[in-house]
Amino acid sequence: MTKQLAYIADPMCSWCWGFSPVISRIVETFSEQLPVRLVLGGLSPGTEQALSDETKATIREHWDHVHEATDQPFDYGFFERDGFVYDTQPACQAVVTARRLDAGRALPFLAHLHGAFYRDNRDVTDNDTLYDVAGEFGFERDRSSPTLAG
Repeated sequence: MTKQLAYIADPMCSWCWGFSPVISRIVETFSEQLPVRLVLGGLSPGTEQALSDETKATIREHWDHVHEATDQPFDYGFFERDGFVYDTQPACQAVVTARRLDAGRALPFLAHLHGAFYRDNRDVTDNDTLYDVAGEFGFERDRSSPTLAG
């Protein structure tokens, strides 16, 4: 039995964004001895209801804690969005598809997607945004090929 490190993450999990530099260093340092197996969690898949002001306040508190602990950047303009549905399924599907296309690039793509959401305030629940982010990362944006948006 080969040993591996299972890393369970979600592209819209703020603590995963905070941990992103650490997991990258772990992979750089130990991937030969301990390969990392990326497992996509489902922080909030299939959500259909827009965020309430109360939920936004809770999420902002999490972001503040992550920023304080990790110094990862956040674009707080996110909280000015009206009607945002925090459905993590499309972004998770994008990373799963990236892993199917090129397993070695899945974890760096996850970090890129994290940055697009948290640092750049891009809507990674939107398929067109996911195609754009994947294309910027170097994946084929042709919609006739396997999609990164599920």
